[in-house]
Amino acid sequence: HGMERLTKEGEYTSISLSEEQKVGLERAKEVALEHLPEAQVETKQFSVALHNRGQPEKIIEKIDQEITPLWKEIAQGDSLVVHLFNGGIELRPKGWSKGDAVKSILEETPKGEPIAYLGDDRTDEDAFAELNDRGLKVLVTKSVERPTLADVAIEPPGELLNFLDHWLIK
Repeated sequence: HGMERLTKEGEYTSISLSEEQKVGLERAKEVALEHLPEAQVETKQFSVALHNRGQPEKIIEKIDQEITPLWKEIAQGDSLVVHLFNGGIELRPKGWSKGDAVKSILEETPKGEPIAYLGDDRTDEDAFAELNDRGLKVLVTKSVERPTLADVAIEPPGELLNFLDHWLIK
């Protein structure tokens, strides 16, 4: 989501979390662990995520009815945001998106270079918007069930593998 990346020179860069963000993410993790087994709670450097895809209804209800309201309280300040994604919920720093990552990459990429961005989630729409007309925007999905800024939609795994095979040749 633009919070960390490798530059074209191979240098790792990342944002620095504020103390408020660190405390909020730690509290979100604690809240999640009070309600769910540890295996259900994904902690990352810059976020805490809960995945509901394929989970029993009991887990989905806990996430929706118990954890989400508590996470929204934690995020009430200006530093964190509760974000729904395809298959779950995440608490992360405000102001960062996949569009930010694409913007950074575009600044380093000469115009005319072939660019394609492939994504499968609503969070990828920010990247599609930032890419604008500088490259191909590809939604990877079994079915297009929502509005999208993507130029094309391809179905995994077959169409995706075919696309990658042809992209790598050119």
